[in-house]
Amino acid sequence: MDIRGFTALSENKAPETIVDLLNDYLTRVTNTVIKYGGHVNKFVGDEVMAVFGAPVANAGHAQSAVRAALEIQDEIGELNRQKKMNGVKIGIGVGINSGEMLSGNLGSEKRMEYTVIGDNVNIASRLTKAAKAGEILISKKTFDAMEEKNGDFCFEARGKAPVKGRRAHVAIYSVTRSKEEPYENSQAQ
Repeated sequence: MDIRGFTALSENKAPETIVDLLNDYLTRVTNTVIKYGGHVNKFVGDEVMAVFGAPVANAGHAQSAVRAALEIQDEIGELNRQKKMNGVKIGIGVGINSGEMLSGNLGSEKRMEYTVIGDNVNIASRLTKAAKAGEILISKKTFDAMEEKNGDFCFEARGKAPVKGRRAHVAIYSVTRSKEEPYENSQAQ
């Protein structure tokens, strides 16, 4: 997940305001990811990389990731209501992909960190970049891994899209709730 328009927002706000906003945002995202059985792999500025189903396998990883993404969008709406930063709202785009990846420690002798790497991780990153503010994009692999397709979720097929750095296109879907109102932060200002 990644905040849309963050560079422009940072340009017009005091650093202390941005740090406060980021810490609140990152805390909310982290708490929600953990609530749904995932873990935050890393923060890259305002981007959060979360993993569900590694290092411990989880057959329901797709369902958990989508539920977390929906709740995170709600949390961003609440954050916007609480911060009221001179009428500015933040919005995040979320991309989710499923599949095999390599997990383990990566780095140098001086600094190592646990991470996941591989084509499926890259696809998730590219979907995140493609998602608009308030949007959750999932791959067909994630769609196929969903345990529940007719209950709490509404899917819209978006066709196949090119993914930067890959020859093959990826079939993608957007996902929203089917039983509740959509989240409020669909547009970042």
